Amino acid sequence: MSKGHCRQIIAFAFVLTVLGSLIRAAADSAVTLWSGQTGSYTLKWTSAELVAQSVQGQVLFSSKVIAEQGFGQYRKQMEGEGVGVCTYTREFQPVSFVADLLTLRDELETSCQSAAHPSFASRLTTIRLSESEKLSYKPNEEDDFKIDPKDAPGLVSLTNLFADTDILAALNKDPVLRANLGSPAESLNDLPESIGDSGMQVPGNPCKFRLAADYLYRFVLHHLVREQIGVRLQLTPVGGACSSQTAELGILLPVPTGFRNPLLKAADKTEGFLGISEPQRAKFATVSFTTNTGTH
Repeated sequence: MSKGHCRQIIAFAFVLTVLGSLIRAAADSAVTLWSGQTGSYTLKWTSAELVAQSVQGQVLFSSKVIAEQGFGQYRKQMEGEGVGVCTYTREFQPVSFVADLLTLRDELETSCQSAAHPSFASRLTTIRLSESEKLSYKPNEEDDFKIDPKDAPGLVSLTNLFADTDILAALNKDPVLRANLGSPAESLNDLPESIGDSGMQVPGNPCKFRLAADYLYRFVLHHLVREQIGVRLQLTPVGGACSSQTAELGILLPVPTGFRNPLLKAADKTEGFLGISEPQRAKFATVSFTTNTGTH
């Protein structure tokens, strides 16, 4: 082996050592934003990762793992696109933690050197930690960050917690929906189509919003009102210029049988928290990657 070749190997090893040190230093410098426990589940939220575990230490959800899977799909999609270096950034924020239900806000931003503008998508997702062994969480990055309800084991729909009739009655009472619907909706499945892709106006926002096809998977348990739980449903913005805008519908539903005690504990923050008291509202666990797609 030549001396030049040896020097190249040594230099490469040095680069790997430095890179490894930088990665460890970044992990060590991550700021803890919140940690706590509900029943048999713990949650640790730092500026670098959101991790839910069993009390035995088994990892049930990791934002870093989810982001790495998403980036793998994005990198394949962008191969040979010729728009230079692209950045893929996922940001995660826990918005409620009740019993075995973890609701998180998941935001994705992608940008490329030669692209006209960045792309942005956001969704609320509720994960049942007790079913994490079959968790499938793969939001469609090309279509409003939606998930296919037919392929969402481990994810929770509002209909898994409340009766369809109660949800429909509450939505039909909502003043925003009433103002945009010609007549009360007859089924939960009808609502997105009734509003349509052109969307509806919400108070205090110039943008229009619609209900995504998977809107029943985009909710947060927000606050308690006597024997009812306030639920917020995420609306999806219409049009690229409004992609970073947010709006929600607020409805009241009866507290499910056997669920009152966990909700009370979350409401007073002795175990977990509800959406109204989510910690560190402006903070996220951020995971970012880059890929070179080449140039034309």
